[in-house]
Amino acid sequence: MSYKILEDISIADTAFEATGENLNELFESAAMAVSSIMVRDLSKVEPKTEKKISVKLNSGDVASLLHLFLEDLIIETDLNKMIFSKFKADVNKTDNTCSVKCLAYGEKIDPKRHDLGTAVKAVTLHKFEVKQGKNGWHAFVVLDI
Repeated sequence: MSYKILEDISIADTAFEATGENLNELFESAAMAVSSIMVRDLSKVEPKTEKKISVKLNSGDVASLLHLFLEDLIIETDLNKMIFSKFKADVNKTDNTCSVKCLAYGEKIDPKRHDLGTAVKAVTLHKFEVKQGKNGWHAFVVLDI
């Protein structure tokens, strides 16, 4: 499970690649990448509060599920001024449905303690990709900042 922030994609965007041995790890890695763009040092974000983020689709489209999940994470940050540093995802996929139930752990944003990074506005569909390979799952995500 890992992620890598990619520079020089666009002036108004930032991108990352996330990986995981399974879908749970992929979703957790992608969520950590988004959080690390918003706050530069996630080790200073204490997992004081637990928030449930759930998405269900009536299709087996994992890419759409990840997109909606990350959008919900951004909305949660914007609406409630929360930042998260730990995630526990449970992704279920069949041919006809897919869903994620995730527990996100974090706290209210405190500009005095948290080194704020870049505000993320949205997850774009530009170059958005989720694929399974022989070593697990990989996602490429571009964020509008």
